[in-house]
Amino acid sequence: MVENTSLRSEVAPILRLRDISKKYYTRDGGVFYALKEVSLDVMPGETLALVGESGSGKSTLARMALNLAKPDAGWVELAGHRTSEMSAQEMKPHRSKIQPVFQDSSATFNPRRTVRQILAQAMRSTSNPDDAEVEAKSIAILEQMSLRPAQQILKRFPHELSGGQRQRLNIARAICVNPSIIVADEPLSGADVSIRGKVLNLLRDIQEQAGVAYLFITHDIAVSHAFANRIAVMHEGKIVEYGEAREVVESPKHPYTKVLIESALLGRERLDALR
Repeated sequence: MVENTSLRSEVAPILRLRDISKKYYTRDGGVFYALKEVSLDVMPGETLALVGESGSGKSTLARMALNLAKPDAGWVELAGHRTSEMSAQEMKPHRSKIQPVFQDSSATFNPRRTVRQILAQAMRSTSNPDDAEVEAKSIAILEQMSLRPAQQILKRFPHELSGGQRQRLNIARAICVNPSIIVADEPLSGADVSIRGKVLNLLRDIQEQAGVAYLFITHDIAVSHAFANRIAVMHEGKIVEYGEAREVVESPKHPYTKVLIESALLGRERLDALR
């Protein structure tokens, strides 16, 4: 597990969500609550894992954190700024502080843009680097992501990369603007075991080097135990358990958390049986 020895009482959260609620209307006129009064803090340099099944509200909360959707109630604060009340234009100066890594790397990129164009667009969305600066930083980041030879990778289109390479490019695009926090929404989904390990190690290295925080969204509580400082368990739009990763996994309080842990153990037993 990643260790975090900072005293949270003395440090302000980089991301704060308070009493976030979001409802949708069904076709028959009913109301579905995707989120119900959810509150979370992510501290600088830490990893908070948001764990739950598909449909539990995790991705909806990620969109609120990124200001890609507005809550019906509650608010989001990024580095002391109330971003949930900002328009897209008002959000622009703050966008570099928080970056997404989305689940489906194949659908994340414009297929008509090369890797060079993808990274240049990201950098120029928050600052005005010249061509030489873009080129130098792109090569350095691709090297950091073990996407080599970098000069050749820059010329390629996303469909010419493997799934693991595309996911690393996904991360490269996020870190090229030096964010304070990355919202990683199921970044390991669909990846095989070898790629999962590489991605997790890469995220760890980036955190150690740059001090970036992660809101790490996953259905896998076992990965969260290994990777995160703290875990928030989400069920039916609510946080049902919230605490230090080891405490949540080794001494779960909520029945739903226990179900997730039992499912993770059963899945591991089945995998071992097939080997």
